[in-house]
Amino acid sequence: TIFIRLCVAKLMKEDMDTEPDGTIQVSDTQSDEDGAPRFYGHSDRRGAINKATKLFTRDELSEMLRKLKDDGPKGDHIPLLSGEPSSSSESTNTVTSIPIEEIRQLVTFHSEVQLMLQYLQVLMDPDSNTEDLIKALDELEYYVHQIDNARDFDLLGGLAVVVRFLNYTNTDVQCAAAHVLGAATQGNPEVQKQVLTYQAIPILLPLLSSSKPEILQRRVLYALGSLLRGHPSSVEEFITRGGIEIVSEEIEKRSEIVIVKIMTLITDLLTFEGLEEKTNISLSDLLSQLSDLGWCYYTPQLLNSEMQNSIDKSLILMEKIINVCDFSKHLSILDSIHKKLNIDQNITDEDTLQILKLVHRLIYRLKTTKH
Repeated sequence: TIFIRLCVAKLMKEDMDTEPDGTIQVSDTQSDEDGAPRFYGHSDRRGAINKATKLFTRDELSEMLRKLKDDGPKGDHIPLLSGEPSSSSESTNTVTSIPIEEIRQLVTFHSEVQLMLQYLQVLMDPDSNTEDLIKALDELEYYVHQIDNARDFDLLGGLAVVVRFLNYTNTDVQCAAAHVLGAATQGNPEVQKQVLTYQAIPILLPLLSSSKPEILQRRVLYALGSLLRGHPSSVEEFITRGGIEIVSEEIEKRSEIVIVKIMTLITDLLTFEGLEEKTNISLSDLLSQLSDLGWCYYTPQLLNSEMQNSIDKSLILMEKIINVCDFSKHLSILDSIHKKLNIDQNITDEDTLQILKLVHRLIYRLKTTKH
């Protein structure tokens, strides 16, 4: 089997002999010792690729791309991105790219990577119309839900391209791009780290303005929730860039669905494991900020909602911020909620049981604490 190796000078250690930028070296590599076909990807489900054609294995692709840095897509060339910082003491801004069609000719990937590459080509084609872009992004959202696919798509430079579509002039394209980012970063620390380097947060935050379409606000909150969850660096950047202030702006102008999503995001931040140990964020300062921004007032307003999910999210956040808020005037409605939940003496739904216990804790706390 012939494997292609792409070497880029200036990004290798100074003591290594290197070829000029973009040199493609072809070397003969033997099959595995037991004669078994090699596999591309993070697991054997990827399928055999030993087909007597020019191929990349997943490890080889990672090795080739790990020190390459993207400076943005140009034309129909795919930027090849690094998976980790250069070991050099000085940063290098060398940009290396390769035409998509050339990749097709040189490389045989497993079928899902081939499909993602096709959709990436659509995104980078200047002749693609809005409908083409939305369709490509929707398809990519399906594939990058799978953790390994998200990593592979990022190695191809795809997520850096998607981030740039957040600034597209069409709202539907922006929504689709945010949806892809949310799917790719959900529970995927490696991709979360990479997306953060593409300056996704400063691009996403302005899209949370209350003047933006509701659907865009919802998709952006989904993307941010996925990017921040379990990732300290993203949480710290979100807060230091004024994320709390932005989501708190003109709450009365936002829809109930958007407010619930914002409350969920805030709750995730307050319950972030090791917040103070892993970031420079003080929990007490964060609570004080939320109080100053009006969340002691906004949070219990949803107790009167007709949607149970809104009530539940309100109750959960109330318990998290109760140390800086006086909710005593809401005791009567909490009692009403408690009685309503207690009507069914044989509650078996675990979520309902947890909410009932939460309401009980809030009532007890408010009745036994002087404000």
